[in-house]
Amino acid sequence: MKTQLSSLSLGAPVVFLSLLLVSCDGSNSDDVIVGGQTAFQGPTSSGALGLSAGDERLVVANPDNDTVSIFNTASGGASLLAEIPVGDEPRSVAVSPDATKAYVVNSITGTVSVISLSGLNVASTIPVGVDPRAIAITPNGTKLYVTNAASNSVSVINTATD
Repeated sequence: MKTQLSSLSLGAPVVFLSLLLVSCDGSNSDDVIVGGQTAFQGPTSSGALGLSAGDERLVVANPDNDTVSIFNTASGGASLLAEIPVGDEPRSVAVSPDATKAYVVNSITGTVSVISLSGLNVASTIPVGVDPRAIAITPNGTKLYVTNAASNSVSVINTATD
C-alpha cells in the first residue's frame, strides 16, 4: 500500500497549521454526520487526547511509556480497552470523523502511527518530518496535516492510502 505524503517547507509550521484551521469556513460540504447529527463542522485539531465524534472512543497519548490508551466512553464512563505500543514519545492524537482510525504523532521517531480502533492495533506507520508535534484531520477525514518542528515543515498525508 503506497502512502501519499507531501511536505511544505515553512518558516513557522505551527502558525501555518493554526491559520489553516482558522481559514476553513466549515461549509456543509465538509460536515460529518454521526447518528443523524452534525459531528464536525470544521477541521479538528489534536492534543494528548482524541475523542471520537460519537463520544464512543477516547484515545490518550502516553509519552512516558510510548503507548496510547484506548477507552470505551460510550456509556458515559471510561473503561480501558487497550494500551497499544507506538513510536517514541507520542505527543498528539487525532481521531478520524468515522471513528475507525486514530492518528498518533511520535515526536522522537518522526512518524505517525495509524491505529485501527476496531482491531485495537497499529495498522501502519507513516514517516513524516523531524520532531513532529501536532496533527489535524480535515472534517471529511481525507487529509492529515502534521507540523514538524525541527524540519520546519508541514506534512500532508492522504488518509485513503495510509
